[in-house]
Amino acid sequence: MAADAAILRGASDRLDVLLRELEEQRDPAIRERIREVVGLLMHLHREGFERTLELAADTSLGGPALVSRLADDPLVGPLLLIHGAHPYTVDVRLGRALERLRPLIAAQGCRASLVDRDERQVRVRLEGGARLSERSDLMGTIEARLLEVAPELALVHIETVDAQPAISASPPLIQILKPSPAAKSIVSPGTES
Repeated sequence: MAADAAILRGASDRLDVLLRELEEQRDPAIRERIREVVGLLMHLHREGFERTLELAADTSLGGPALVSRLADDPLVGPLLLIHGAHPYTVDVRLGRALERLRPLIAAQGCRASLVDRDERQVRVRLEGGARLSERSDLMGTIEARLLEVAPELALVHIETVDAQPAISASPPLIQILKPSPAAKSIVSPGTES
């Protein structure tokens, strides 16, 4: 699977280079034809992906579990995104990605939650793990995974909150012997007035 992802990444990178080179053509008619060809290919692929998801959603053929599996697949999911055929909204994709990271986050003594999102960024609150720094591996992993599932975002802002319990002035939960009222009024020798 990792080899497949590397091959896909290589092909994607090469395609980007070729498209940039073609975009630099001096002849505007050629550039327009290239855009038309790419647009038609994208349209055909989007139609194919949408039909695939339609078929997968049929409970006799797979149902919601199969749709989720296709959406989460490291090869198929990004293609669904590129073609505008991904079955999940950006908020759902972010929530699902954070949910899959929960064991890793919990292992660091933390909790993470999505706080808010606009068109370009998402804010995540990371609570606990007072030893976390701005450059921690955990924060980098969270940021990378969220940008991976939501490439339309430009920024993942992670705010850290130390969730150390506050020390309370209230009495302890268990008190074996309560001081007697008389014990409070005892005057130590030599302090009488």
